[in-house]
Amino acid sequence: MLKRMITIAGMTGVLLTGMSNLVPQQAQAQQVESQQGEAYTWPHQVSTKQQTDPFTNNRPTQSANLTTGSATGLQIANYAKQFIGIPYVHGGRSPQTGFDCSGFTSYVYKHFGISISTGPIGQLKQGYQVSKSDMQPGDIVFFHSGSRSGYHEGIYIGNNQMIHAPAPGRGVQITDLSSSWCQSHFAQVRRYF
Repeated sequence: MLKRMITIAGMTGVLLTGMSNLVPQQAQAQQVESQQGEAYTWPHQVSTKQQTDPFTNNRPTQSANLTTGSATGLQIANYAKQFIGIPYVHGGRSPQTGFDCSGFTSYVYKHFGISISTGPIGQLKQGYQVSKSDMQPGDIVFFHSGSRSGYHEGIYIGNNQMIHAPAPGRGVQITDLSSSWCQSHFAQVRRYF
């Protein structure tokens, strides 16, 4: 009987020790949520595939290094950054073949189970338009251009920047939206998540 009581006491101690290690993480996650409103964070780095957070009613979690916007939008923006430098190829739809602007956005969105057209004209008929002042990471920003489709596009990543496949001879890169070209060619912003 004494041996059984010691075993139960030892197991309780292990469980309590394990639980005490979780308390700071839960408090940290709740603190981040209260500071960021709708931005949900789990206190560890998540993989590039969507995971759910048990503390946020099964909404997708975001990577720890992103801090504002919806969880899905932040994941899209963060995932897109890994393709910096992939060459521009007209009609390119993957990192292996290279990307054009709409092939890049379509490929990134597909990773999150969001199917959008592989051309800007089709993408402009999908999702819904949001104002420039309400842009969030993950939104697609469209510009009038002289290309065959008449549009160029990129994924908004926050801090007034987008990531895009700009043109032949230039790989996927981050561009500031305050550049004179972006200012003078801006068309609209659309959201698909």
